[in-house]
Amino acid sequence: MVISGVYQGKNLYIQNPFLPTDKTFCTQEVFVNDRQVLVQPKTSAFKVDLSYLQLHDIVVVRIIYHDDCRPRIVNPQVLKPKDGFRFLYAEADNQSISWATEGEYAAGEFHIERLNKNGEWDWLRTVSGKGVADNSQYNLVPNHVHGENNYRLKYEPAEDGPIYSVKFSFSLTSDPVNFEIDEKSTKITLSRSAPYTITDINDRKVKEGQGDEIYIGDLKVGGYYLTIENRSERFIKR
Repeated sequence: MVISGVYQGKNLYIQNPFLPTDKTFCTQEVFVNDRQVLVQPKTSAFKVDLSYLQLHDIVVVRIIYHDDCRPRIVNPQVLKPKDGFRFLYAEADNQSISWATEGEYAAGEFHIERLNKNGEWDWLRTVSGKGVADNSQYNLVPNHVHGENNYRLKYEPAEDGPIYSVKFSFSLTSDPVNFEIDEKSTKITLSRSAPYTITDINDRKVKEGQGDEIYIGDLKVGGYYLTIENRSERFIKR
């Protein structure tokens, strides 16, 4: 038996018949997202604890049971996504980040997020939804960083809480972005266009943008950090 949906802060409850002939209960094993969480629960009803999940995580519960019986899920509605809207797919490749939906609300926005090295989701871009009930498709030019890129989409309807897509990934194997500073210490040149941030030694942001050249002639003399592709490199403004 398999039930899937979205974690919305509530646990599942299962009725578990007793088999007098075998002197055992119906359920043999329970898996959540392919992780075994219960083995032969010896009770007529039990809880599948989902509280360790993050709100809006995708959930797939798989119940293995005896051939001569069938357990019953008491509250399957707790995993049901919000009515009307769902992601049909979300994916990334070298050329694009793309996704499709159905059942969009009249107004809403999509936020593209990327997982950083600290395990936190960084906002990258916001796209206005089309607000139609039929199939809607989206396609964006990506700004992948070197190595593994893990993305998700957060859909925020105008009057409701966020709905998340599953995580999707793309691995960029091209050379990492390098940089050099000119002799007059007025310009940083990147090996290719990329998003960047410059902070001072007190972690205060002094410049941010995207491109392959960064003007630094207006910075004070001293040490700074250039952040590109989720890595920080120290440089000296002379």
